[in-house]
Amino acid sequence: MASKTSSRSSPPLRYNEIPNGIQGRGRWRLSLQDLKTGDAYFHECKILFTAQGLLVEQNYPKIPGLETFKGHVYHSACWDHSVDLKGKKVAIIGSGWTATQIVPAIAPEVEVVKQFIRTPHWILPPPVIEYSDFDRWMYKNVPLAYRFHRLLVFASMEWNFRLFGLSRYSQGQRDRVREGAIQYLYGKAPEKYHELLLPDYQIACKQRILDSRYLTSLNRPNVQVHKEKAIEITPRGIKGSSGIHDVDFFKGMEVLGRNGVSADQHWDGIGGIGAYNTTAMHNFLNFFILLGPNSVTGHTSAIVAIENTVDYALRVLKPVLRGYASRVEVKERSEKEYVHWIQAELRQTLWNTGCTSWYTSNGWNSMTYPWSQLHYYYRSRVVKAKDWDVTCTTNPLSLMKLHALILFLVGICVGAIWKDMLEQGFSSVWELGGGGRRLWDI
Repeated sequence: MASKTSSRSSPPLRYNEIPNGIQGRGRWRLSLQDLKTGDAYFHECKILFTAQGLLVEQNYPKIPGLETFKGHVYHSACWDHSVDLKGKKVAIIGSGWTATQIVPAIAPEVEVVKQFIRTPHWILPPPVIEYSDFDRWMYKNVPLAYRFHRLLVFASMEWNFRLFGLSRYSQGQRDRVREGAIQYLYGKAPEKYHELLLPDYQIACKQRILDSRYLTSLNRPNVQVHKEKAIEITPRGIKGSSGIHDVDFFKGMEVLGRNGVSADQHWDGIGGIGAYNTTAMHNFLNFFILLGPNSVTGHTSAIVAIENTVDYALRVLKPVLRGYASRVEVKERSEKEYVHWIQAELRQTLWNTGCTSWYTSNGWNSMTYPWSQLHYYYRSRVVKAKDWDVTCTTNPLSLMKLHALILFLVGICVGAIWKDMLEQGFSSVWELGGGGRRLWDI
């Protein structure tokens, strides 16, 4: 297996990880390089997890002239803190979570901030939870109170899964949330942006945004929102469909498995990006993906999905961790059946009804899980042995014979002690050597 990362702007320390399978030894070899110093070193491991996550690679807009811009250009994930924004003209391309956090954060100090959006997102009011001193005391001192509170938070998040179905009930729930979002938009944003910021798709089709003072920041005179595509970058600004806007500022991993087959080639063979139970791929032994294909639920924390995946992987790896086996590998047929089953189920959800989002590509949804995280938790508790190939280090039959022999010998010893106790009386068992005193005489 090989992995490669790249970035336009390297932080002080970043690693280029290149794991390569060591033939015949059932181990991974990682070739690591410090991209700042060029120093290289190696590490071997029996089990390999990729925790790269989602949305971690900087996705620069493919706009002609980007390299000609005379000001500062960088991705929000590589924020340049050395640049002073005071008095600058800033352009932001995008309308997602990050953009709606940046605009209110920089608006008080810049001269002008112009945001270019193609598709607006549904923006919901943030949850307001206030904890009193009594609440804090109770969570600290009352047994299980904090755990019960966490359970309630989890249950309330899981309840949002009802928005993604195609039933009449789900449609009614979406309509209710939609009306609330519209009223919130009208109450916070200036009237001139109401139509511009109102999405024309169903509320659960794309990622929903919890407002972080974004809508109220649009009332500032130095904040502008333009619903147009940036078609060209000029040396001094951005050219949109309505003209040129002058500004001063703004703006993976390759995997090789057994026999040199890349992850892309592997996915081409099964019809699209996917993984067994969102984490395992055939031909990738002792290898698991955290936040893998179809692990996102769209309604709750990604940490829940990560925890479920780790729990499942440890269950699968139990024979390896105990020394009974050297390798585990999901079967090819099992992976294909699972991946296509997931796609069939996703066709019964809102995401695959024609609405456009980054979840889907050419009708194939490689991002979202078609059920709740409670469902994924249940699936992660059970390992279907028939779906896995396990390379044992010891003959299973011999191991069973050894265990049986140990139990037999233990049984003989226990039986002999019990027989002696019955024949001589229980008191003699407690006699101490030397003085012949009994335990209760001491």
